[in-house]
Amino acid sequence: QGTGASTNVFTITPSTNTAYAGSFTLTFRASDGVNIATAPATFTLQFSVSNSRYTSSLITSVGANNAVNNSFDDKSTSDHTITANGNITQTTFSPYASGGYSYFFDGSGDYLEIDDGTWLTLGNGNFCFETWIYNTATTGGSQYIFGQGNSAGQANSISAEMYINSNRTLTGGIYVGSQKYATSTGTIPTNTWTHVAVTRSGSTVRLFVNGSQVDSGTWSYTHRDSSLSVTIGASSDGGYDFTGKISNVRVIKGTALYTSSFTPPTAPLTNITNT
Repeated sequence: QGTGASTNVFTITPSTNTAYAGSFTLTFRASDGVNIATAPATFTLQFSVSNSRYTSSLITSVGANNAVNNSFDDKSTSDHTITANGNITQTTFSPYASGGYSYFFDGSGDYLEIDDGTWLTLGNGNFCFETWIYNTATTGGSQYIFGQGNSAGQANSISAEMYINSNRTLTGGIYVGSQKYATSTGTIPTNTWTHVAVTRSGSTVRLFVNGSQVDSGTWSYTHRDSSLSVTIGASSDGGYDFTGKISNVRVIKGTALYTSSFTPPTAPLTNITNT
């Protein structure tokens, strides 16, 4: 087309129809009057948004299971069934600066329940229970964190419990039936993550809050098999509801991971020996 400097210049005007966006190929044919040559050329049509820094993007994300976040699965080799009671949900809020998840309990019938609890049988062996809690209750009575027991306090049950009293103090520890083996009285903050752990080494049970040993006791009990469910956030019969968030519950059978004060972990808990 054209003459002079514009001789043999091909002009392509892009479409303004966004449906045409993408890659396409044009084939050019040229002739000297005797011979004809062809050559393909690939072009890409893109569209940009003017003043995109002033543009807001509203995105709907739909995950697996229709984005329902109250259906849980035990991914371990033991493959226990986990039942969600109440309207417990998973959240992305965790005790770690980035990454991790927690479970939210509204204090009214919310708890996680793991089937037949005979796997938790401890006998006379060492163990460690630990987790992160984010308490939002300012008043109320006993709040159950983790364990195997109900409000009747069977003799062969075992549990780690937390009592938040009206004066904002914490009484917690390891219990077998109604027998306490370690307790602590101190202020438990609201709306902040607190690491709690209870361990047994030999005959000594220790209770830790944010890595500090706050009490110890002598263990004189053989924990027997129990078919009671193991629960998180309430007792096995749905009592002693916890209010707030719980993250990274880890049970270690055979090892007392902490036997003195320590620095709480700063990353999600992992599967170490005897977990």
